[in-house]
Amino acid sequence: MEEKEEEEEDSGVSPIPLSHRIEELLKFVLESSIEETLDVDLGLSKDYCSDLLNDDLAQCELGGSSTSEGVPQYPLYKSVASALSSCIASGFFVNSSINMIQPQEHDILMKEKDRWNRLIQEKGSELARMLEASNFELHVQEPFFSQLRVGEKTIEGRCAVGDYKRIEPGAMLVFNKCLVLEVQDVRRYASFYEMLMTEGLGKVLPGVKTIEEGVQIYRNFYSEEKEKTSGVLAICVSKPVFQPYITLASIISGLSYEGVGELLGLKHTVGTIHDALPPPRSVLLSSFQMPYKTNVSRGHPFFRLYLSYYGQSKFLPPDYLLRIPDYLLRMQRRPTNAPTRKLDSIEIIEIRRGRGRPNLTWDQGTKIR
Repeated sequence: MEEKEEEEEDSGVSPIPLSHRIEELLKFVLESSIEETLDVDLGLSKDYCSDLLNDDLAQCELGGSSTSEGVPQYPLYKSVASALSSCIASGFFVNSSINMIQPQEHDILMKEKDRWNRLIQEKGSELARMLEASNFELHVQEPFFSQLRVGEKTIEGRCAVGDYKRIEPGAMLVFNKCLVLEVQDVRRYASFYEMLMTEGLGKVLPGVKTIEEGVQIYRNFYSEEKEKTSGVLAICVSKPVFQPYITLASIISGLSYEGVGELLGLKHTVGTIHDALPPPRSVLLSSFQMPYKTNVSRGHPFFRLYLSYYGQSKFLPPDYLLRIPDYLLRMQRRPTNAPTRKLDSIEIIEIRRGRGRPNLTWDQGTKIR
């Protein structure tokens, strides 16, 4: 059922841009994977999915920048969705780290990129076609959405207003921006009471015990006057085998940790932690305020930031130490900017373990607080 405040504008809205749809789809896929209701194996851990969904509440309170440059803002799934939308629109996997890899790693990454390209071209175009073929967008509340998803609820009742009057058999409806259902039939009634009596509560409002209770549910969204004036539609739907959220899940599964990291601008090499994600901006900002001390051994499980620019890796000044255990972030400064604490001017391009890796260079004269 729709929200009350949308009642006066009640209609099947026109299609939403692909980028916004993918954002909502990705959120649904990640949440469903965490809840183990996705029907397919996403191949990502629950913690990783949760980290992609988590917001940076501390940064929200600080009034973070709205720019998309620099360190990706939380929730990270929005950055992933935006990058993925660009890939699907172009037909190719687009990433920013291909030019930053070492020569010996180039062939490996290029093979992965070729595989990701094929995945985007096949599944990405399939996803775009599915979304473009949908005719109307509707919103329903729980538990009715879940009932539609599993096929328990097969009839959606609406007042015959706006674009709903144009719905006919064969139309594809998108519910809650992620579930596609095909219209089998549309039957008109004078009232919700008549519709529920004829169609049956089990098909329209599963779990509701009486017709009077069912009518009251609709009354929360439609006035009695509108019901009498406009009439009621019983929209009979069925669930096609192919679903956009399943297709998107197969894309994410194919990309795995490495591909998702590439979409976030992260580089993957020997020693990289594949399932690590950039920390929240608020954590980085607070870390920049840390005092520099030399009374703790090098093996302490904190790490410092590195800055990569002009093809060389250099240390950031001491006040750029970061206090997140066990990890090391490799940063890249934008060429047009001087070294700065402004997060829009630097990018996290790699995450590694902060100790026990012989291929990492440490400043022998510097201790970590």
